[in-house]
Amino acid sequence: MNKISLLFCLMLLALGLSSCNKDSDESWTYLLEVKTESGATNADAEKKIITEAFEKALGGEKFVKEGDLNISDLTVINTCQAVQDRLDSNKWNGSYTVSVYNLTSGGMPVYRHTFASQLEIKPEPDDNGDEE
Repeated sequence: MNKISLLFCLMLLALGLSSCNKDSDESWTYLLEVKTESGATNADAEKKIITEAFEKALGGEKFVKEGDLNISDLTVINTCQAVQDRLDSNKWNGSYTVSVYNLTSGGMPVYRHTFASQLEIKPEPDDNGDEE
């Protein structure tokens, strides 16, 4: 095999290997959003607890993951689920929705969860003044 053929084969091999590994070199930008759905007197404090827990686990409000798209999304989902599991035991006075969007792949949410208010809702009294 002459030198030109060998060089050509090596170049094709390098191109083939790099195209097979396309996603692993990519980076994916995510955005964390926490919205207050219904507030209480301490809504800002509760929202701050939720926001800080997710930001600490994910690496900030806007963060980047490297590698394959599916693996990056799954890593974000698993991280969010772990934070959700820790926070679900709290008694929330307001309701808060946490969403994480993959901005690089179209901005669709990869994770969404609502921490619902745990306030006891009392039945309204009927015309006789009795609770139903």
